[in-house]
Amino acid sequence: MGQKVHPVGFRLGITKYHQSQWYASKYNYSTFFSEDFFLRKIILKNFTNTTISKIEIHRKMEDDFHIIIYTLQAKSILGDDDENLVILKKYFVDELKKYRNKKNVKLNNSNEIKLSLCIIELTKPELNASIISNIIAEQLQKRILFRRIIKKSIQSAQNAEVKGIKIQISGRLNGSEIARSEWIRHGSIPLQTLNANIDYCFREIKTIYGILGIKVWVL
Repeated sequence: MGQKVHPVGFRLGITKYHQSQWYASKYNYSTFFSEDFFLRKIILKNFTNTTISKIEIHRKMEDDFHIIIYTLQAKSILGDDDENLVILKKYFVDELKKYRNKKNVKLNNSNEIKLSLCIIELTKPELNASIISNIIAEQLQKRILFRRIIKKSIQSAQNAEVKGIKIQISGRLNGSEIARSEWIRHGSIPLQTLNANIDYCFREIKTIYGILGIKVWVL
């Protein structure tokens, strides 16, 4: 059998980079990793009304965080005059303190937590695999025909002049009794070329017919 390789993990250090960027000793690595997972979880939980592409977490020191959120609608997070920025910073710091107390986390040089927050609005959502997969998921849950959804997404990508795009949907499509996979590709998606800056996203959604899997590749 052929072995599948994640397109993003395959290109780390070449055209892609890690979304968590910090150095840690062997004693703190698992703690940092679990804290990053926790922060991403509460961010996604609190902003279900907006589409978030990715969350980057940088650490200068153990208690110095810099979080960058890439989203489709920055105003829905920040408010009209960035009024929510200070509130969000305090909320994330308080939640992190509660998490550390609950897990009994004690770092070597534990000081007051410093956290800076940056919200970046995506200007070309048609080039982002995560945004495309999220839009497809929302339309599938509204029971729109999957072929119409794929063709519309491909057309939007063509208008944005992407080099290549591939969309695959798997499961009980349109409520059919037997699960299958359908895909459409436009342009070139060179999966074996490391220098090709391919964006990839996989998402699962629950429908009345079962779970559907969505895969999107964009170059």
